[in-house]
Amino acid sequence: MPENLLRAIWERHAERAALWRVLCLGSAVLTALALLLSVRLLNRPREVIRIGCDGIPQLVRLDTEQYTEPNEREMQAFVLGGQ
Repeated sequence: MPENLLRAIWERHAERAALWRVLCLGSAVLTALALLLSVRLLNRPREVIRIGCDGIPQLVRLDTEQYTEPNEREMQAFVLGGQ
């Protein structure tokens, strides 16, 4: 084999290896960013819009008792609405 052919094959191999290295590093960085974003989103408090029996929407966190307990306004609307 001529020396120029071996050099050409080796240079193509080096270019291919460099491309794979860049692709692997890029995918590793994107995976790490996705993991970081997922952890941040899962650790924040959950909030929902709760519409009580008085029909007024409220933004309530799921980890509080307020989510399941009726407030005073709802109790009044329920009592007055039943008459």
